[in-house]
Amino acid sequence: GFRRSVKPEVFLPGGSTYHRPVKEDPDGGVTAQPLPSGRISPPGQRAAAPSAREGRLDAALYGHGSSYAAALASRSMALIHEMLTGLFTEEGTDPPPEECVAPLLKTLLVHTASSDRACETLQKCSLEDTYRLLGYGEADIARVLGCTDHRVTLIAWGSLTAGKAHAYEVPLPSQLATMTGWRRLTLSLGWLTPIHANHQRYRRAHLWFTDFFTPKAAHARGVLRVSRQRGYRAAQRGTLQHEVFEGESASGYDSGEILPLQVNCREDAGSFEGSIPYGLAATLEIAPELDIEIYDEIRTLVRQAVPVSARPA
Repeated sequence: GFRRSVKPEVFLPGGSTYHRPVKEDPDGGVTAQPLPSGRISPPGQRAAAPSAREGRLDAALYGHGSSYAAALASRSMALIHEMLTGLFTEEGTDPPPEECVAPLLKTLLVHTASSDRACETLQKCSLEDTYRLLGYGEADIARVLGCTDHRVTLIAWGSLTAGKAHAYEVPLPSQLATMTGWRRLTLSLGWLTPIHANHQRYRRAHLWFTDFFTPKAAHARGVLRVSRQRGYRAAQRGTLQHEVFEGESASGYDSGEILPLQVNCREDAGSFEGSIPYGLAATLEIAPELDIEIYDEIRTLVRQAVPVSARPA
């Protein structure tokens, strides 16, 4: 991606295809060329197509490529939008303002991404190399279409002007304080920015979340006892920051403990007017073997929380 950012951010299946050998290398390897897309039989992604027979509406072809993956991404975001609409109606709360919908949808799509399965295959690649191949990983939208007793997702949105920040507090379940076992915190922030085509840095606005691994959050650093995955610097170069923190040790924090999370905004490629819309998602999940239900407790704590505060970045 531009300035070595993660691009594309997420991986979705583009369909498999047959390959034709075109050259055999001296070391025994074979160079293969994919067969053309648009076949009437598998393999590949099945998609609607014009029919050779007039009036027929059920024709389809099998193909492969990034266009098929892009269609699945659009469909995934449509399902996420449908889920959010139902959620706001059920809770009786106002939906996000129109300008925040797009960044929130792209944030939630990438929030489902994981490179776990990819890393099993690409064992010799660093996380930076995995970013170049698969972005943040393979999307699994079921992770945001619904939660479980052991996984809870918090969402937020807003707009920021240059030099301002929004401060959030992520509540922690009290039962997890003394439990030893796997836990993961996933944080994702996406935004839309105006551009400056004649500037080397191109994007006029830069947003990023200040996580609890900064020196100013030394206390919170030891609260959840999780480690930051490698490659986080690349995650801060684009318009979608996605990071994963994992650990297994018992934390021993007090009841009512929170993790501070701040979304910041600054000018990047020259100045800009107006505000920058963003979407934010945080998911805390634990191993089912821990046999504690964190969803209801965190939901109650969020409903009791003080509204988000604004401050200088």
